[in-house]
Amino acid sequence: MDSTEKTGLALRIGAAVAAAAASNADPVAGLVASGLVPAAEAAVSRWQAQQARNVDNALDEAAEASGLRIDNLLDRLAADPARLVFLSEALTAAARSTFSERVRALGRALASGALADDEARVDEERLWVAILAGVEAPHLRILRQLMLPRDQQPYGTTPQQLTLAEAAGVSYVMAGHLLADLERHGLASWRWGETYPQSYREAQGASASEKFWQPTSLTPELLDRFRAAGREGDE
Repeated sequence: MDSTEKTGLALRIGAAVAAAAASNADPVAGLVASGLVPAAEAAVSRWQAQQARNVDNALDEAAEASGLRIDNLLDRLAADPARLVFLSEALTAAARSTFSERVRALGRALASGALADDEARVDEERLWVAILAGVEAPHLRILRQLMLPRDQQPYGTTPQQLTLAEAAGVSYVMAGHLLADLERHGLASWRWGETYPQSYREAQGASASEKFWQPTSLTPELLDRFRAAGREGDE
C-alpha cells in the first residue's frame, strides 16, 4: 500500500469517526445563525486531518512492529470478524488520541493482533485497546506516582487522593474521577488502613478515612506499553 492509498484510508476512517460524532447532535443550525460556518468548516477540516494523521501513524507503527507491509497487515486484520472489529476499535481510538505515544501504543497492539495465532491473543489485545483508549496523560501521571516506592512518596506513605491530585496537576475532585477510571480498568486499587490505624492523620488535611491507593499487577504492563511507544504520555 503506497502513501497515497494509506492516506486515503486514513481520511476515510477519520471522516467516519467525525460523521459518527456529528450524528449525536445537530450544531449546524446554530453555527449558521451565528455566521460561523466557514470557521466551523475549517476547524472540522483540521480535526479530520489530525485524525487521518493519527491513523496513518498507527498503521506505520503497526507495520514497523510487526515487520509486515501495511497491505499485508490489513489483510490479516480483515481475515475474520473478530480481527476486523479489533482493527476498527484500534484505529478509531488512534484517530481520537491527543498524544502521539498512545497512537503508537495502539499501533503496536494492532501488530500483536495481526501476528496472533489464536483468538484468545486477539481478544487480549482488544482489551488492551479498550484500556489504552481510556488513558489520558493525567491518568499516566497518577500511575507513575503510584509506582514510586513508599520512601519516595510524600510523607513516606502509600499515596492518598490529595497526593495523586498534585501529581496529576488536577483538582482534588478531578483526581477522584481519574482514580475511578483507573480502578474500573484494573490499573489502581485501594485499601483501608492496612498499615495505618483509622485515627491516623496526614499533614495537609488527608486522613485515614480516605482511600490509600496502590498500583495493580496490570499497571507495570501498561506503562511498559507506553515506554515501548516512546515517553509515557506527557508532552
